[in-house]
Amino acid sequence: MENGSARMNDIIVLPTTFGEAFEPGKEIPLPNDVLARAHDRISRYHTMFWSSRLIIVPLQRNHHWVLAVVTNPYVATAQDTVRPPSQIPVEGDIQPDQQPFSILLLNSWVRSPSIDFMSQCLRSYLNYSFNAIQGGELQYVYSYQTKCPRQVDGVSCGLHLIRNAEIMMDLSKAERVRKGAQGVRKLHQIEYEEIFRPAEAASDTQRSIYVASLQQHIRLYESRSKKT
Repeated sequence: MENGSARMNDIIVLPTTFGEAFEPGKEIPLPNDVLARAHDRISRYHTMFWSSRLIIVPLQRNHHWVLAVVTNPYVATAQDTVRPPSQIPVEGDIQPDQQPFSILLLNSWVRSPSIDFMSQCLRSYLNYSFNAIQGGELQYVYSYQTKCPRQVDGVSCGLHLIRNAEIMMDLSKAERVRKGAQGVRKLHQIEYEEIFRPAEAASDTQRSIYVASLQQHIRLYESRSKKT
């Protein structure tokens, strides 16, 4: 599953409006009307959702953005499906790869209190979607908080989300990150730095914040100039 080449429809990037549909939800499980609203917002992806290899999901709660990545949805099965688990680690792994279908959570802000709730929202939706599209009850899907570069302020979570999404859209990197998060294969520090380039992330973030601030000032100046 570590082939980095991707065909069209292998990777799905959901719009931000998908996660925003969960905003009214306050308790888990989410009510069906909230899940149906989220489902309707990504109707264009229904036919390819459960045959894709990776789904990029931007999630937002309390003004904080977190990247969720659904790995290998094409191998997801119903609860009543008898599927013998892998018992033999492949070369390079330290234990059998039992959960290729999973949720990875890349959270750039360690203080975020909402990540567990966002994870449960996405898990609830996956159950709803599987039943609506495939039929039957989805197997349990585990979520893993995944090591990623940290933001140095309280406002650049969106920039980190975009950068992490670009990295994870490389299927081979996504699989390495998944296996590392699950303990299937050790992700050594040098490999982590090659994938995420944390030093570069810090400098890119500061540069992007500066550019965004400058653009905002320019727009403000232009709007004032038009009024005078």
